[in-house]
Amino acid sequence: MISNLQQIWEHIRKDNLRLFIFISVVAVLLVVLVAVATNVIDARKTAQIDVLVAPRSASVKINGRSYSNGSHRVEPGNFTVVITKDGFEPYQESFSLTAGETKDLAVYLMQSDGGYDWYLAHPEDDLIMTSIGDKVAAARAAEMLTRYPILNILPYRDSDKTFDFTINPKFVDDELAALIIQLNTCSGYSKNVYKNKALLWLSNQGHNPKDYKIEITDICS
Repeated sequence: MISNLQQIWEHIRKDNLRLFIFISVVAVLLVVLVAVATNVIDARKTAQIDVLVAPRSASVKINGRSYSNGSHRVEPGNFTVVITKDGFEPYQESFSLTAGETKDLAVYLMQSDGGYDWYLAHPEDDLIMTSIGDKVAAARAAEMLTRYPILNILPYRDSDKTFDFTINPKFVDDELAALIIQLNTCSGYSKNVYKNKALLWLSNQGHNPKDYKIEITDICS
């Protein structure tokens, strides 16, 4: 009789343990689901600022509040960023964010004396500065490609090698992109033919020559 009671108790104990484990797992899953749902809702209601600044010891103030490198959730609105450090040129920027938007704040300060020795003495900050420079350059390149799609097909050399189409290396952001057509000839007659051929190629690519500042050169220039 005692043995039977012990077996029954053991079964009850095991069943209770299984029930406890099941309830615990369900509770954890519910907590995770609520957390995920809350984060999704917060992401839709808030904006985000991703801060990456060199030197890391620089003071980063956004609307007067201090921030460090990393991702930060903020209420949508207008923002003014002020980044300072003794011995470096200060940086200031203003921008607006709506709900769901992300601002990539990647900035490195330049030394006031125009030198580079501070970064050389601080390899980790130097690495961050290089990373920021690469990121800024990539963003700038993407912006330029979006604004001037022709850059996706330049430089171009005609299959007959009669002309080369390139972007002007001195091109500065402007309303019109500056291009160079080099005519691979010295003959006056050929120059006119090659020029028309180059402009026709540009039109055939879906670009209006009037949308660009075009400089014509030749191999004898």
